[in-house]
Amino acid sequence: MSALGVLTTAGVAQKRATTPDHSAWVEANAGTGKTKVLTDRVTRLLLEGNRPERILCLTFTKAAAAEMRNRLASQLGRWALAGDAALDQEVEQLIERPVDPALRLTARRLFARVLDAPGGINILTIHAFCQALLKRFPLEAGVAPGFEVLEEADAQALLRLAQDDQMAALARPDAAPDLVAALASVAGRVSSAEYAELMTKLLTERAWLLARISDRAGLRRMRGHLAREMGCDPDDTPDGLLGNACLAAAFDAAGLRGAARALAEGGKQDSVRSGSDRPSRWEDLPATTATR
Repeated sequence: MSALGVLTTAGVAQKRATTPDHSAWVEANAGTGKTKVLTDRVTRLLLEGNRPERILCLTFTKAAAAEMRNRLASQLGRWALAGDAALDQEVEQLIERPVDPALRLTARRLFARVLDAPGGINILTIHAFCQALLKRFPLEAGVAPGFEVLEEADAQALLRLAQDDQMAALARPDAAPDLVAALASVAGRVSSAEYAELMTKLLTERAWLLARISDRAGLRRMRGHLAREMGCDPDDTPDGLLGNACLAAAFDAAGLRGAARALAEGGKQDSVRSGSDRPSRWEDLPATTATR
């Protein structure tokens, strides 16, 4: 198909998607006109007499919502000031039928109708729409009336304060020993920056975590699940696991010995990695072994 044919086909599909009397699913790459299609669909709804406050548009991002509001305002504002011929041409191209005087008057008044409508057209992000519902029905949703949603910067600042308070609490002499031991274990594995990142990730999964490890019974169940996945016993200790891993039956000792000898014949760094400076290290390994 030629480029002209592709554009014609796309234009027909876009026009069909703007028709407000049936549902439409639009799937397209970025920059191919999805926002224009949605704006045209809303405009056609308004031309058919639908009240602006009864229209709801949801987007994923604030930028997309702002872009659509600007496009719609620009189009309706242009129609309010356009001459009859220019206005008729735009409206006819949108609805694909001749424009009568009544429809022309409706198109001119759309800009004022949207401005005068209570709340205007609701073009919101999904998050903003859900927040509005929660504010309207807080008791039904189980949240405190009059709640406020934190901005991202404020949330991060509070999280840092909470982390500092946590560190200070665990440093006190009367701190719970098991919590101190847990923090020491984490501190030995991650830096302070990584710790903050880890806490942020855990907070995003707090609903999942609370549903599974909110009490000691949940911790035992999770410990058992992890043990089964790792092929060990829930009561195994770190020293016990390390000792079992060093048993002759736990790995291919003969293969390891062969790899060490091959490295010993390589360059300087290979020789160091082979342990050739301590040959007894490999000679002590059994000649044959079974792999678990």
